Amino acid sequence: MQRLISDIDQLNQILHGIAHGITVQDPSGKLVFVNRVAARMMNCAGPEDALRKGGAKIIEGFRFYDEQGRAIPVAQLPGRQALQGVEEPEMIVGYAAPHYEGMRWTSLKAMPVVDAEGKVILSVNVMQDITKLKETERQLKAANDRITKLLEQTLRVDKA
Repeated sequence: MQRLISDIDQLNQILHGIAHGITVQDPSGKLVFVNRVAARMMNCAGPEDALRKGGAKIIEGFRFYDEQGRAIPVAQLPGRQALQGVEEPEMIVGYAAPHYEGMRWTSLKAMPVVDAEGKVILSVNVMQDITKLKETERQLKAANDRITKLLEQTLRVDKA
């Protein structure tokens, strides 16, 4: 029994040390595990704060979007899909919340955890903040658009 407790403590330390956000939720959507990175991404003081508040309360002010700017219902997020038995759903999600300035972006991946009978009992969700990457992508597109416009203007002047 002592060995099992030690193994659980070590696993807990490992999961809290991972650079990506990790949450685990049960079929009702209740959070049963949140690592430090995920707690920060959800604007919580820490994992305990996130667990105390609960997933529904945390995402109350959040608005989710796909890469084309279309709203995404919570039920379509990977964690909820995994709870429905979808194998390893993955999605790039933009989100806005009152406590964040502007849009934040994350790569969301989820995996259903099943019991011996194959019934989904948990969803493990992995979140990687890609906000800087998406901002760089936006800046590169804007620069490309400016260069294209300048080239088009130059070609028109040369033809005249």
